[in-house]
Amino acid sequence: MKKLIFTFSILAVSACIFAKTVYVNAKTGSDTNDGSSWATALKSLSAANSSSKTTTGDNIWVAGGSTYTITSATSSTTTTSTSFYQGDKNWYGGFAGTETSLSQRLVSDLDGNGITEPWEFQNATIFSLALTDATGIVFGAGEFNGITLSATATYNARFNYVYALNASTVFTNNIVKNNTVTLNMITGGTYDTYYPFFRSRGNATNNLFEKNTVTVNGLSYYCYPCISIENSTSATVGTKFINNVVRSNKVKIDYTNSVATSNSVIRGLIINVLPAKNSEGLPTTVANCVIHNNEMEYVPSGGNASGATLTAGSTISISTQNSVACTDSVINCTIANNKGIRIKNAGIYVGNDAFSYHYILNNVFYNNHNTSDGSTFTIDNMSGSVTANIGMISNNLTNGGGLTNVADKIFNQDNTLDVNSPSFVTPTITYGLTTDNSAELSNWSIGSSSYLIGKGTFVSGRITDKAGNPFATVRAAGAYEYKNVSGVKPFGTNTLIPLSNINEKVLVNISGFLSIYQIDGKFVFSKNVLKGEVFNMEHNGIYLVQLKVEDKIYSQKIKTQ
Repeated sequence: MKKLIFTFSILAVSACIFAKTVYVNAKTGSDTNDGSSWATALKSLSAANSSSKTTTGDNIWVAGGSTYTITSATSSTTTTSTSFYQGDKNWYGGFAGTETSLSQRLVSDLDGNGITEPWEFQNATIFSLALTDATGIVFGAGEFNGITLSATATYNARFNYVYALNASTVFTNNIVKNNTVTLNMITGGTYDTYYPFFRSRGNATNNLFEKNTVTVNGLSYYCYPCISIENSTSATVGTKFINNVVRSNKVKIDYTNSVATSNSVIRGLIINVLPAKNSEGLPTTVANCVIHNNEMEYVPSGGNASGATLTAGSTISISTQNSVACTDSVINCTIANNKGIRIKNAGIYVGNDAFSYHYILNNVFYNNHNTSDGSTFTIDNMSGSVTANIGMISNNLTNGGGLTNVADKIFNQDNTLDVNSPSFVTPTITYGLTTDNSAELSNWSIGSSSYLIGKGTFVSGRITDKAGNPFATVRAAGAYEYKNVSGVKPFGTNTLIPLSNINEKVLVNISGFLSIYQIDGKFVFSKNVLKGEVFNMEHNGIYLVQLKVEDKIYSQKIKTQ
Protein backbone atom coordinates (compact mmCIF):
# COMPACT_ATOMS: atom_id res chain seq x y z
CA MET A 1 0.00 0.00 0.00
CA LYS A 2 2.83 2.40 0.79
CA LYS A 3 4.33 1.80 -2.63
CA LEU A 4 1.02 2.55 -4.32
CA ILE A 5 0.62 5.80 -2.44
CA PHE A 6 4.22 6.79 -3.17
CA THR A 7 3.85 6.01 -6.87
CA PHE A 8 0.62 8.02 -7.09
CA SER A 9 2.26 11.00 -5.40
CA ILE A 10 5.15 10.93 -7.87
CA LEU A 11 2.71 10.83 -10.78
CA ALA A 12 0.70 13.73 -9.37
CA VAL A 13 3.81 15.85 -8.89
CA SER A 14 5.05 14.92 -12.34
CA ALA A 15 1.76 16.04 -13.88
CA CYS A 16 2.13 19.45 -12.23
CA ILE A 17 5.76 19.76 -13.32
CA PHE A 18 5.07 18.94 -16.94
CA ALA A 19 1.88 21.00 -17.32
CA LYS A 20 2.65 23.81 -19.76
CA THR A 21 1.08 27.08 -20.85
CA VAL A 22 0.09 27.61 -24.49
CA TYR A 23 -0.77 31.10 -25.79
CA VAL A 24 -3.46 32.09 -28.30
CA ASN A 25 -3.88 35.50 -29.96
CA ALA A 26 -6.23 35.85 -32.92
CA LYS A 27 -4.70 39.19 -33.90
CA THR A 28 -0.99 38.38 -33.87
CA GLY A 29 -0.77 34.60 -33.72
CA SER A 30 -0.29 31.88 -36.31
CA ASP A 31 -1.15 28.20 -36.11
CA THR A 32 2.30 27.44 -37.48
CA ASN A 33 3.82 28.83 -34.27
CA ASP A 34 4.58 26.63 -31.28
CA GLY A 35 2.38 28.69 -28.89
CA SER A 36 4.99 28.73 -26.16
CA SER A 37 4.83 32.53 -25.59
CA TRP A 38 2.81 35.58 -26.56
CA ALA A 39 5.40 36.30 -29.23
CA THR A 40 4.87 32.84 -30.76
CA ALA A 41 1.14 32.56 -30.00
CA LEU A 42 -1.23 30.33 -31.92
CA LYS A 43 -4.13 31.89 -33.81
CA SER A 44 -7.07 29.51 -33.29
CA LEU A 45 -8.71 27.65 -30.44
CA SER A 46 -8.72 24.41 -32.38
CA ALA A 47 -4.95 24.52 -32.80
CA ALA A 48 -4.46 25.13 -29.07
CA ASN A 49 -6.85 22.30 -28.18
CA SER A 50 -5.22 19.77 -30.52
CA SER A 51 -3.39 16.82 -29.01
CA SER A 52 -0.19 17.96 -30.70
CA LYS A 53 -0.16 21.22 -28.70
CA THR A 54 -1.80 20.49 -25.34
CA THR A 55 -2.80 17.61 -23.13
CA THR A 56 -4.67 17.01 -19.87
CA GLY A 57 -3.78 19.59 -17.21
CA ASP A 58 -2.20 22.13 -19.57
CA ASN A 59 -3.07 25.84 -19.41
CA ILE A 60 -4.33 27.76 -22.43
CA TRP A 61 -4.17 31.57 -22.28
CA VAL A 62 -6.36 33.34 -24.85
CA ALA A 63 -5.83 37.03 -25.60
CA GLY A 64 -8.80 39.40 -25.49
CA GLY A 65 -9.89 41.99 -28.00
CA SER A 66 -11.07 39.34 -30.46
CA THR A 67 -14.03 37.06 -31.09
CA TYR A 68 -13.13 33.39 -31.53
CA THR A 69 -15.70 31.57 -33.64
CA ILE A 70 -16.40 27.93 -32.83
CA THR A 71 -17.68 25.96 -35.81
CA SER A 72 -20.89 24.03 -35.22
CA ALA A 73 -20.63 20.26 -35.27
CA THR A 74 -22.75 18.29 -37.71
CA SER A 75 -25.74 16.81 -35.91
CA SER A 76 -29.37 15.95 -36.51
CA THR A 77 -32.48 15.26 -34.48
CA THR A 78 -31.37 11.64 -34.04
CA THR A 79 -27.60 11.99 -33.61
CA THR A 80 -25.52 14.53 -31.76
CA SER A 81 -21.99 15.88 -31.85
CA THR A 82 -20.12 18.33 -29.64
CA SER A 83 -18.82 21.50 -31.29
CA PHE A 84 -16.13 22.17 -28.66
CA TYR A 85 -14.76 20.11 -25.80
CA GLN A 86 -12.70 21.75 -23.08
CA GLY A 87 -10.50 18.68 -23.00
CA ASP A 88 -9.73 18.55 -19.26
CA LYS A 89 -7.47 21.56 -19.75
CA ASN A 90 -7.47 24.98 -18.08
CA TRP A 91 -8.67 27.83 -20.30
CA TYR A 92 -8.13 31.48 -19.34
CA GLY A 93 -9.18 34.68 -21.12
CA GLY A 94 -9.08 38.41 -20.46
CA PHE A 95 -5.45 39.03 -21.45
CA ALA A 96 -4.01 42.02 -23.26
CA GLY A 97 -1.32 39.73 -24.65
CA THR A 98 1.63 40.76 -22.49
CA GLU A 99 0.87 39.26 -19.08
CA THR A 100 3.09 36.80 -17.30
CA SER A 101 0.60 35.91 -14.54
CA LEU A 102 -3.18 35.56 -14.23
CA SER A 103 -3.28 38.32 -11.60
CA GLN A 104 -2.08 40.87 -14.17
CA ARG A 105 -5.35 40.72 -16.12
CA LEU A 106 -7.08 44.09 -15.75
CA VAL A 107 -10.61 44.40 -14.39
CA SER A 108 -12.69 47.54 -13.81
CA ASP A 109 -16.27 48.56 -13.12
CA LEU A 110 -17.39 48.31 -16.74
CA ASP A 111 -21.15 48.44 -16.04
CA GLY A 112 -20.80 51.45 -13.74
CA ASN A 113 -22.72 50.11 -10.75
CA GLY A 114 -19.99 50.82 -8.22
CA ILE A 115 -18.82 47.20 -7.94
CA THR A 116 -15.81 45.81 -9.77
CA GLU A 117 -16.79 42.22 -10.41
CA PRO A 118 -14.18 39.52 -11.16
CA TRP A 119 -15.65 38.95 -14.64
CA GLU A 120 -15.27 42.59 -15.76
CA PHE A 121 -12.07 42.13 -17.76
CA GLN A 122 -10.98 45.16 -19.75
CA ASN A 123 -9.75 42.89 -22.55
CA ALA A 124 -12.74 40.71 -23.35
CA THR A 125 -12.10 37.26 -24.78
CA ILE A 126 -15.26 36.20 -26.67
CA PHE A 127 -16.18 32.70 -27.83
CA SER A 128 -18.99 32.75 -30.41
CA LEU A 129 -21.10 29.83 -31.62
CA ALA A 130 -23.87 29.29 -34.18
CA LEU A 131 -25.58 25.93 -33.56
CA THR A 132 -28.27 23.89 -35.28
CA ASP A 133 -29.14 20.61 -33.54
CA ALA A 134 -25.62 20.41 -32.16
CA THR A 135 -24.20 20.65 -28.66
CA GLY A 136 -22.09 23.76 -28.14
CA ILE A 137 -19.42 23.46 -25.43
CA VAL A 138 -18.94 20.51 -23.10
CA PHE A 139 -16.70 21.48 -20.19
CA GLY A 140 -14.33 18.90 -18.76
CA ALA A 141 -12.25 18.44 -15.63
CA GLY A 142 -10.46 21.76 -15.68
CA GLU A 143 -10.89 25.49 -15.07
CA PHE A 144 -12.66 27.81 -17.52
CA ASN A 145 -11.98 31.41 -16.50
CA GLY A 146 -12.36 34.92 -17.91
CA ILE A 147 -14.24 34.25 -21.15
CA THR A 148 -17.44 35.70 -22.63
CA LEU A 149 -19.74 33.11 -24.24
CA SER A 150 -22.29 34.02 -26.89
CA ALA A 151 -24.29 31.70 -29.14
CA THR A 152 -27.25 31.40 -31.44
CA ALA A 153 -28.79 27.94 -31.25
CA THR A 154 -31.81 26.19 -32.74
CA TYR A 155 -32.75 22.74 -31.43
CA ASN A 156 -35.32 20.21 -32.54
CA ALA A 157 -34.17 17.44 -30.21
CA ARG A 158 -33.75 16.80 -26.50
CA PHE A 159 -30.13 15.75 -26.29
CA ASN A 160 -28.54 19.03 -27.34
CA TYR A 161 -27.60 22.00 -25.17
CA VAL A 162 -25.41 25.04 -25.63
CA TYR A 163 -23.26 24.62 -22.50
CA ALA A 164 -22.78 21.63 -20.20
CA LEU A 165 -20.52 21.44 -17.11
CA ASN A 166 -19.48 18.10 -15.68
CA ALA A 167 -18.90 17.39 -11.99
CA SER A 168 -15.22 18.39 -12.12
CA THR A 169 -15.59 21.65 -14.04
CA VAL A 170 -14.55 24.93 -12.39
CA PHE A 171 -16.43 27.63 -14.31
CA THR A 172 -15.46 31.02 -12.91
CA ASN A 173 -15.19 34.75 -13.78
CA ASN A 174 -17.05 34.28 -17.07
CA ILE A 175 -19.83 36.20 -18.85
CA VAL A 176 -22.65 34.27 -20.52
CA LYS A 177 -24.33 36.98 -22.53
CA ASN A 178 -26.51 37.63 -25.60
CA ASN A 179 -27.24 33.97 -26.21
CA THR A 180 -30.37 33.25 -28.26
CA VAL A 181 -31.74 29.71 -27.97
CA THR A 182 -34.83 28.24 -29.63
CA LEU A 183 -36.18 24.78 -28.81
CA ASN A 184 -38.83 23.49 -31.22
CA MET A 185 -40.82 20.56 -29.86
CA ILE A 186 -44.22 21.20 -31.43
CA THR A 187 -44.72 17.56 -32.43
CA GLY A 188 -43.38 16.02 -29.24
CA GLY A 189 -40.40 13.73 -28.85
CA THR A 190 -39.07 10.49 -27.46
CA TYR A 191 -37.10 11.70 -24.44
CA ASP A 192 -38.25 12.94 -21.09
CA THR A 193 -36.07 15.94 -20.14
CA TYR A 194 -34.71 18.96 -22.01
CA TYR A 195 -31.82 21.26 -21.04
CA PRO A 196 -31.41 23.53 -24.07
CA PHE A 197 -29.18 26.27 -22.63
CA PHE A 198 -26.91 25.92 -19.56
CA ARG A 199 -26.67 22.65 -17.65
CA SER A 200 -24.28 22.48 -14.71
CA ARG A 201 -23.10 19.62 -12.55
CA GLY A 202 -19.90 21.44 -11.65
CA ASN A 203 -18.75 24.54 -9.80
CA ALA A 204 -20.02 27.79 -11.35
CA THR A 205 -18.69 30.72 -9.30
CA ASN A 206 -18.42 34.49 -9.92
CA ASN A 207 -20.14 34.62 -13.31
CA LEU A 208 -22.57 36.97 -15.04
CA PHE A 209 -25.58 35.59 -16.95
CA GLU A 210 -27.10 38.51 -18.83
CA LYS A 211 -29.45 39.28 -21.73
CA ASN A 212 -29.95 35.69 -22.80
CA THR A 213 -33.19 34.69 -24.53
CA VAL A 214 -34.64 31.19 -24.58
CA THR A 215 -37.80 30.36 -26.52
CA VAL A 216 -39.54 26.99 -26.19
CA ASN A 217 -42.11 26.26 -28.87
CA GLY A 218 -44.40 23.57 -27.53
CA LEU A 219 -43.36 20.68 -25.33
CA SER A 220 -44.66 17.39 -23.98
CA TYR A 221 -41.76 16.50 -21.68
CA TYR A 222 -39.88 18.03 -18.76
CA CYS A 223 -37.89 21.15 -19.55
CA TYR A 224 -35.53 23.38 -17.60
CA PRO A 225 -35.13 26.05 -20.27
CA CYS A 226 -32.47 28.45 -18.99
CA ILE A 227 -30.02 27.57 -16.18
CA SER A 228 -30.26 24.08 -14.74
CA ILE A 229 -28.31 23.32 -11.56
CA GLU A 230 -28.18 19.53 -11.64
CA ASN A 231 -27.43 17.01 -8.93
CA SER A 232 -23.83 15.86 -9.08
CA THR A 233 -23.07 12.35 -10.24
CA SER A 234 -19.97 12.36 -8.05
CA ALA A 235 -19.94 10.95 -4.54
CA THR A 236 -17.37 13.54 -3.40
CA VAL A 237 -18.21 16.73 -5.33
CA GLY A 238 -21.45 18.65 -4.94
CA THR A 239 -22.85 21.01 -7.55
CA LYS A 240 -22.23 24.67 -6.65
CA PHE A 241 -23.71 27.88 -8.09
CA ILE A 242 -22.16 30.67 -6.02
CA ASN A 243 -21.58 34.46 -6.22
CA ASN A 244 -23.25 34.74 -9.63
CA VAL A 245 -25.40 37.53 -11.05
CA VAL A 246 -28.34 36.53 -13.25
CA ARG A 247 -30.09 39.55 -14.77
CA SER A 248 -32.12 40.71 -17.76
CA ASN A 249 -32.75 37.25 -19.20
CA LYS A 250 -35.97 36.33 -21.01
CA VAL A 251 -37.68 32.95 -21.29
CA LYS A 252 -40.76 32.49 -23.46
CA ILE A 253 -42.83 29.31 -23.43
CA ASP A 254 -45.04 29.29 -26.52
CA TYR A 255 -47.75 26.62 -26.63
CA THR A 256 -49.59 28.15 -29.57
CA ASN A 257 -49.10 25.05 -31.71
CA SER A 258 -48.29 22.56 -28.97
CA VAL A 259 -49.69 19.04 -28.83
CA ALA A 260 -49.01 18.89 -25.08
CA THR A 261 -51.94 18.40 -22.73
CA SER A 262 -50.14 19.81 -19.68
CA ASN A 263 -47.72 22.64 -19.09
CA SER A 264 -46.71 21.64 -15.56
CA VAL A 265 -43.58 19.99 -16.97
CA ILE A 266 -41.90 23.39 -17.47
CA ARG A 267 -39.95 24.17 -14.29
CA GLY A 268 -37.68 26.91 -12.96
CA LEU A 269 -37.83 29.20 -15.97
CA ILE A 270 -34.65 31.13 -15.08
CA ILE A 271 -32.98 28.68 -12.66
CA ASN A 272 -33.96 25.14 -11.75
CA VAL A 273 -32.32 23.45 -8.78
CA LEU A 274 -32.36 19.66 -8.72
CA PRO A 275 -31.32 18.23 -5.34
CA ALA A 276 -28.53 15.71 -4.99
CA LYS A 277 -29.47 12.19 -3.95
CA ASN A 278 -28.14 11.67 -0.46
CA SER A 279 -26.41 8.48 -1.59
CA GLU A 280 -24.28 10.58 -3.97
CA GLY A 281 -22.65 12.86 -1.44
CA LEU A 282 -22.68 16.65 -1.20
CA PRO A 283 -25.87 18.68 -1.86
CA THR A 284 -26.70 21.01 -4.69
CA THR A 285 -25.89 24.52 -3.44
CA VAL A 286 -26.97 27.96 -4.66
CA ALA A 287 -25.45 30.72 -2.53
CA ASN A 288 -24.69 34.47 -2.54
CA CYS A 289 -26.34 35.06 -5.92
CA VAL A 290 -28.28 38.08 -7.18
CA ILE A 291 -31.09 37.13 -9.56
CA HIS A 292 -32.99 40.17 -10.77
CA ASN A 293 -34.96 41.78 -13.58
CA ASN A 294 -35.52 38.57 -15.46
CA GLU A 295 -38.74 38.04 -17.40
CA MET A 296 -40.87 34.99 -18.15
CA GLU A 297 -43.78 34.69 -20.54
CA TYR A 298 -46.21 31.89 -21.29
CA VAL A 299 -48.36 31.84 -24.43
CA PRO A 300 -51.11 29.23 -24.03
CA SER A 301 -52.41 26.93 -26.71
CA GLY A 302 -54.78 28.69 -29.09
CA GLY A 303 -53.39 32.13 -28.30
CA ASN A 304 -53.69 34.34 -25.25
CA ALA A 305 -56.77 32.81 -23.69
CA SER A 306 -57.77 34.61 -20.51
CA GLY A 307 -56.78 32.86 -17.31
CA ALA A 308 -54.32 30.32 -18.78
CA THR A 309 -51.10 30.16 -16.75
CA LEU A 310 -47.93 28.11 -16.61
CA THR A 311 -48.63 26.18 -13.44
CA ALA A 312 -45.13 25.18 -12.26
CA GLY A 313 -43.13 28.08 -13.71
CA SER A 314 -41.09 30.44 -11.54
CA THR A 315 -37.85 32.43 -11.56
CA ILE A 316 -36.14 29.79 -9.42
CA SER A 317 -37.61 26.38 -8.68
CA ILE A 318 -36.61 23.65 -6.24
CA SER A 319 -37.44 20.29 -7.77
CA THR A 320 -37.68 16.88 -6.13
CA GLN A 321 -36.20 13.49 -6.90
CA ASN A 322 -39.18 11.16 -7.16
CA SER A 323 -39.35 9.91 -3.58
CA VAL A 324 -35.59 9.55 -3.19
CA ALA A 325 -33.83 11.12 -0.22
CA CYS A 326 -32.00 14.23 -1.51
CA THR A 327 -30.66 17.60 -0.35
CA ASP A 328 -30.28 21.11 -1.72
CA SER A 329 -29.74 24.58 -0.37
CA VAL A 330 -30.47 28.17 -1.42
CA ILE A 331 -28.56 30.46 0.92
CA ASN A 332 -28.09 34.25 1.15
CA CYS A 333 -29.44 35.04 -2.30
CA THR A 334 -31.32 38.11 -3.48
CA ILE A 335 -34.14 37.32 -5.91
CA ALA A 336 -35.75 40.61 -6.88
CA ASN A 337 -37.77 42.44 -9.54
CA ASN A 338 -38.44 39.39 -11.69
CA LYS A 339 -41.59 39.33 -13.80
CA GLY A 340 -43.87 36.53 -14.97
CA ILE A 341 -46.55 36.95 -17.65
CA ARG A 342 -49.16 34.21 -17.30
CA ILE A 343 -46.78 32.55 -14.87
CA LYS A 344 -48.28 31.18 -11.65
CA ASN A 345 -45.18 31.67 -9.46
CA ALA A 346 -42.98 34.74 -9.83
CA GLY A 347 -40.16 34.39 -7.28
CA ILE A 348 -39.26 30.95 -5.93
CA TYR A 349 -41.33 27.79 -6.03
CA VAL A 350 -40.43 25.04 -3.57
CA GLY A 351 -41.39 21.50 -4.51
CA ASN A 352 -41.82 19.08 -1.64
CA ASP A 353 -42.08 15.46 -0.70
CA ALA A 354 -41.54 13.41 2.43
CA PHE A 355 -37.93 12.63 1.54
CA SER A 356 -36.26 15.91 0.47
CA TYR A 357 -34.27 18.31 2.63
CA HIS A 358 -34.63 21.88 1.31
CA TYR A 359 -32.39 24.33 3.16
CA ILE A 360 -33.65 27.82 2.21
CA LEU A 361 -31.94 30.29 4.51
CA ASN A 362 -31.26 34.05 4.71
CA ASN A 363 -32.68 34.92 1.29
CA VAL A 364 -34.45 38.06 0.13
CA PHE A 365 -37.39 37.53 -2.23
CA TYR A 366 -38.37 41.06 -3.11
CA ASN A 367 -40.75 42.73 -5.58
CA ASN A 368 -41.24 39.73 -7.87
CA HIS A 369 -44.47 40.10 -9.85
CA ASN A 370 -46.70 37.82 -11.86
CA THR A 371 -50.01 37.95 -13.70
CA SER A 372 -52.48 35.25 -14.68
CA ASP A 373 -54.43 37.37 -17.16
CA GLY A 374 -51.55 39.09 -18.92
CA SER A 375 -52.26 42.54 -17.52
CA THR A 376 -52.86 42.73 -13.74
CA PHE A 377 -49.63 42.12 -11.82
CA THR A 378 -49.36 41.18 -8.16
CA ILE A 379 -46.45 40.44 -5.81
CA ASP A 380 -45.59 36.76 -5.59
CA ASN A 381 -42.25 36.19 -3.93
CA MET A 382 -42.31 32.68 -2.51
CA SER A 383 -44.69 29.84 -3.33
CA GLY A 384 -45.24 26.20 -2.51
CA SER A 385 -46.41 23.96 0.27
CA VAL A 386 -44.02 22.60 2.87
CA THR A 387 -46.43 20.18 4.51
CA ALA A 388 -44.03 17.25 4.16
CA ASN A 389 -40.76 19.16 3.90
CA ILE A 390 -38.39 18.10 6.65
CA GLY A 391 -35.61 20.55 5.86
CA MET A 392 -34.85 24.05 7.08
CA ILE A 393 -36.65 27.13 5.74
CA SER A 394 -35.64 30.06 7.90
CA ASN A 395 -34.84 33.78 8.09
CA ASN A 396 -36.07 34.74 4.63
CA LEU A 397 -37.57 38.13 3.77
CA THR A 398 -40.51 37.40 1.48
CA ASN A 399 -42.09 40.86 1.50
CA GLY A 400 -45.76 40.07 1.27
CA GLY A 401 -45.71 36.53 -0.08
CA GLY A 402 -44.46 33.31 1.45
CA LEU A 403 -44.84 29.57 1.69
CA THR A 404 -47.78 28.12 3.52
CA ASN A 405 -46.40 27.27 6.95
CA VAL A 406 -47.97 23.89 7.60
CA ALA A 407 -46.87 21.89 10.66
CA ASP A 408 -44.56 24.73 11.76
CA LYS A 409 -41.88 24.00 9.18
CA ILE A 410 -40.87 27.64 8.62
CA PHE A 411 -39.01 29.80 11.12
CA ASN A 412 -38.39 33.54 11.44
CA GLN A 413 -40.16 34.34 8.19
CA ASP A 414 -40.99 37.96 7.42
CA ASN A 415 -43.97 38.32 5.09
CA THR A 416 -44.77 41.94 5.89
CA LEU A 417 -45.26 44.06 2.79
CA ASP A 418 -43.31 47.32 2.41
CA VAL A 419 -42.95 47.79 6.16
CA ASN A 420 -39.29 46.91 6.53
CA SER A 421 -37.25 48.24 3.62
CA PRO A 422 -34.20 46.26 2.44
CA SER A 423 -32.47 49.62 1.66
CA PHE A 424 -30.50 48.33 -1.31
CA VAL A 425 -27.83 50.76 -2.47
CA THR A 426 -29.05 51.18 -6.06
CA PRO A 427 -31.93 48.83 -6.94
CA THR A 428 -33.77 48.99 -10.21
CA ILE A 429 -37.13 50.71 -9.84
CA THR A 430 -39.12 48.59 -12.29
CA TYR A 431 -39.60 44.83 -12.38
CA GLY A 432 -38.94 42.71 -15.44
CA LEU A 433 -36.65 43.58 -18.33
CA THR A 434 -35.28 47.10 -18.52
CA THR A 435 -34.23 49.16 -21.54
CA ASP A 436 -32.66 52.14 -19.76
CA ASN A 437 -29.45 50.46 -18.54
CA SER A 438 -30.76 50.50 -14.98
CA ALA A 439 -30.31 46.75 -14.51
CA GLU A 440 -26.63 47.07 -15.40
CA LEU A 441 -26.20 50.07 -13.11
CA SER A 442 -28.03 48.50 -10.17
CA ASN A 443 -26.22 47.64 -6.96
CA TRP A 444 -27.98 45.18 -4.65
CA SER A 445 -25.63 45.70 -1.72
CA ILE A 446 -27.34 46.81 1.48
CA GLY A 447 -26.84 50.20 3.10
CA SER A 448 -26.27 51.14 6.72
CA SER A 449 -29.99 51.54 7.41
CA SER A 450 -31.01 48.20 5.90
CA TYR A 451 -33.50 46.05 7.78
CA LEU A 452 -31.59 43.00 6.50
CA ILE A 453 -28.56 43.58 8.74
CA GLY A 454 -28.44 40.94 11.47
CA LYS A 455 -31.54 39.11 10.15
CA GLY A 456 -29.76 35.97 8.95
CA THR A 457 -28.94 32.74 10.70
CA PHE A 458 -25.67 30.82 10.96
CA VAL A 459 -24.75 28.58 8.03
CA SER A 460 -21.81 26.24 8.43
CA GLY A 461 -19.11 26.73 5.81
CA ARG A 462 -20.58 29.95 4.39
CA ILE A 463 -18.47 32.69 5.95
CA THR A 464 -18.28 35.39 3.26
CA ASP A 465 -20.83 37.25 1.17
CA LYS A 466 -20.87 37.82 -2.57
CA ALA A 467 -18.24 40.55 -2.36
CA GLY A 468 -15.94 38.35 -0.28
CA ASN A 469 -16.61 40.25 2.94
CA PRO A 470 -16.96 38.15 6.11
CA PHE A 471 -20.48 37.84 7.46
CA ALA A 472 -21.03 39.44 10.84
CA THR A 473 -21.60 37.30 13.93
CA VAL A 474 -25.30 37.78 13.28
CA ARG A 475 -25.18 37.78 9.52
CA ALA A 476 -27.31 39.74 7.11
CA ALA A 477 -29.99 38.27 4.88
CA GLY A 478 -29.45 38.56 1.14
CA ALA A 479 -26.32 38.26 -0.98
CA TYR A 480 -24.35 41.01 0.80
CA GLU A 481 -23.26 41.70 4.35
CA TYR A 482 -23.27 45.43 5.05
CA LYS A 483 -19.76 46.90 4.89
CA ASN A 484 -19.01 50.52 5.62
CA VAL A 485 -17.15 51.92 2.61
CA SER A 486 -15.61 54.95 4.32
CA GLY A 487 -12.17 53.35 4.20
CA VAL A 488 -12.45 52.09 0.64
CA LYS A 489 -10.25 53.73 -1.96
CA PRO A 490 -11.91 55.27 -5.03
CA PHE A 491 -12.58 52.83 -7.87
CA GLY A 492 -9.98 52.74 -10.63
CA THR A 493 -6.75 54.67 -10.91
CA ASN A 494 -8.17 57.84 -12.44
CA THR A 495 -9.72 60.75 -10.58
CA LEU A 496 -12.37 63.17 -11.66
CA ILE A 497 -10.42 66.46 -11.78
CA PRO A 498 -11.32 69.16 -11.15
CA LEU A 499 -14.39 68.89 -8.96
CA SER A 500 -15.60 72.15 -7.56
CA ASN A 501 -17.53 71.56 -4.36
CA ILE A 502 -18.02 74.93 -2.71
CA ASN A 503 -21.30 75.96 -1.07
CA GLU A 504 -22.90 72.55 -1.58
CA LYS A 505 -22.23 72.58 -5.36
CA VAL A 506 -20.58 69.91 -7.48
CA LEU A 507 -19.13 70.81 -10.88
CA VAL A 508 -18.15 68.10 -13.39
CA ASN A 509 -15.78 68.75 -16.26
CA ILE A 510 -16.40 65.69 -18.45
CA SER A 511 -19.68 64.61 -20.05
CA GLY A 512 -20.83 61.15 -18.98
CA PHE A 513 -23.08 59.23 -16.57
CA LEU A 514 -22.74 60.60 -13.04
CA SER A 515 -23.59 58.67 -9.86
CA ILE A 516 -23.31 60.04 -6.32
CA TYR A 517 -23.33 57.97 -3.12
CA GLN A 518 -23.13 58.84 0.55
CA ILE A 519 -19.92 57.60 2.12
CA ASP A 520 -21.80 54.71 3.77
CA GLY A 521 -22.79 53.48 0.32
CA LYS A 522 -26.34 54.84 0.22
CA PHE A 523 -27.36 55.96 -3.26
CA VAL A 524 -28.11 59.69 -3.74
CA PHE A 525 -28.80 60.09 -7.45
CA SER A 526 -27.51 59.33 -10.94
CA LYS A 527 -28.05 60.84 -14.39
CA ASN A 528 -26.38 61.70 -17.68
CA VAL A 529 -24.44 64.94 -17.32
CA LEU A 530 -22.77 67.44 -19.62
CA LYS A 531 -19.40 69.07 -19.19
CA GLY A 532 -19.68 72.11 -16.92
CA GLU A 533 -22.98 71.02 -15.34
CA VAL A 534 -23.46 72.09 -11.71
CA PHE A 535 -25.33 70.19 -8.99
CA ASN A 536 -26.54 71.49 -5.64
CA MET A 537 -26.04 69.00 -2.83
CA GLU A 538 -28.82 68.98 -0.26
CA HIS A 539 -26.56 68.47 2.74
CA ASN A 540 -22.95 69.04 3.70
CA GLY A 541 -20.84 65.91 3.98
CA ILE A 542 -18.54 63.46 2.27
CA TYR A 543 -19.69 61.74 -0.92
CA LEU A 544 -18.35 59.22 -3.41
CA VAL A 545 -18.74 60.51 -6.97
CA GLN A 546 -18.43 58.28 -10.03
CA LEU A 547 -18.48 59.33 -13.66
CA LYS A 548 -18.74 56.72 -16.40
CA VAL A 549 -17.33 57.91 -19.73
CA GLU A 550 -17.69 55.22 -22.41
CA ASP A 551 -15.84 52.22 -20.93
CA LYS A 552 -13.93 54.12 -18.23
CA ILE A 553 -14.91 54.90 -14.64
CA TYR A 554 -13.59 58.02 -12.88
CA SER A 555 -14.14 58.17 -9.11
CA GLN A 556 -13.17 60.18 -6.08
CA LYS A 557 -14.40 61.34 -2.72
CA ILE A 558 -15.62 64.91 -2.36
CA LYS A 559 -16.58 67.04 0.59
CA THR A 560 -19.29 69.67 0.38
CA GLN A 561 -19.18 72.55 2.81
